[in-house]
Amino acid sequence: MKLALAATLLAGASAFTPMYKAPASTALFNGPEIGAGGMADTRNPNAMKHEDPRKSISEAPSFEEYLKMRSGGGGAPAPAPAAPAPAAPAPAAYSPPPAAPAPAPAHSGPVIGAGGMADTRDPAAMKHEDPRKSISEAPSFEEYLKMRDGGGAAPAAAAPAPAAPAAAAPAPAAPAVPESSNPNYGKYDEMEWNMDAKMDVYNSWDPNSPRSPNNFNPFETWDGNSPDCSGFYPGEGRYKDPKRPDVNFAQMQEERKILEDIAANPKPGAGKGCPGCRNK
Repeated sequence: MKLALAATLLAGASAFTPMYKAPASTALFNGPEIGAGGMADTRNPNAMKHEDPRKSISEAPSFEEYLKMRSGGGGAPAPAPAAPAPAAPAPAAYSPPPAAPAPAPAHSGPVIGAGGMADTRDPAAMKHEDPRKSISEAPSFEEYLKMRDGGGAAPAAAAPAPAAPAAAAPAPAAPAVPESSNPNYGKYDEMEWNMDAKMDVYNSWDPNSPRSPNNFNPFETWDGNSPDCSGFYPGEGRYKDPKRPDVNFAQMQEERKILEDIAANPKPGAGKGCPGCRNK
């Protein structure tokens, strides 16, 4: 019984005993160590001087020198001398420029070219019975300078041969509007139904004559629609969709003025129920 109690007390006391922790090693670095990758540990390499200054390793300063450098009391150790600059390449050997080609011989006469024609780049002056074939002499250099500076007029050119009087051009005839070959359709059938065509039909319209494909008011609307080139309205058997022109806003304003003038000044006899109207 006493033995069991002593074991229990010993176990309880050991639970509160602090575990021993080994102190960090203070061993100095005595030489290069080969690491796991097989490379030497170069954290503290030995000073060395290599023939290539870039590979030299200067000695580390002492602790006193380090304190002086940190306090500004001493300069840092002199850096390794810089690598010498590479020598400049030797200049290329001088080569004289090629000699200028010999001048071409003076032009002493016409030269027959490859096509069998004479070369007339510098023709001799000549006077032909046909003035168009005459060749005047070239001005001298002094005359050229005067002409360029405005000090003298250019040499007069050979007078051209008098031209025959031109015959008077006939006056252009007004374009005729072809009449429709089919009497069942108007004169502008299959043509562009523009404002000029409508005014032509309107000017020839007689309100007191029976309405027909060639006698109708192109500006009269029926059931809200305008007629085609022959006076037919949409829904009627012979109606054709007219060829309408492209118009812009300015043209629309001009056409609006024309329609207002027609409405303010109707033709004599024009009105609802007249023989030449669609609305009865």
